Amino acid sequence: MLLAAIFITARARQSGEAVSIGGFRSFVVATGSMEPSFRVDGLVIVRGGGFERVAVGDVVAFNAEGFGGQTALHRVVAVLEMNGERRFIVQGDNNHNPDGAAVTMENYIGRVVWNTNVTASYLEVLRRPWGWMFAVALPLMAIILLAVAIRLLMGSVNTWQGKALIISTLVFVASAILFILI
Repeated sequence: MLLAAIFITARARQSGEAVSIGGFRSFVVATGSMEPSFRVDGLVIVRGGGFERVAVGDVVAFNAEGFGGQTALHRVVAVLEMNGERRFIVQGDNNHNPDGAAVTMENYIGRVVWNTNVTASYLEVLRRPWGWMFAVALPLMAIILLAVAIRLLMGSVNTWQGKALIISTLVFVASAILFILI
């Protein structure tokens, strides 16, 4: 799941466009207007449709007039009915004021159904000097060490000390891998 999220984030970031699969579209958060809930470079999955079911508190994606029609992601702070037409007043969690233009059926894209900031952390690590080493080389080394440890310990499996050594080594290596990835 994490690898899929990172792949989708990298692809969306590279192309500048949302990746769409089965009615769901992915977006990479570009600004800090929704922090801390949605960090820059975080991955967001939006489900299209459901305009009539959007409520106050939902986070929606829309083509923002103020950003030249680019996609924006903000929280609905009010739902209005004007001349039989439904509109949403939206605001970034990190913004002091609501957006100047309301979201209408025409510029509405969909509602956020899932997000993760793990991709933001991962991309942040990759941008650092030697970041690739932490993201690729260290997990690969941990896997190699695990394979070597299992191979070396296979001869001492007959005793309870041998079994304890294998279990503790596996726990240590698994913990190291998780620590590196998180």
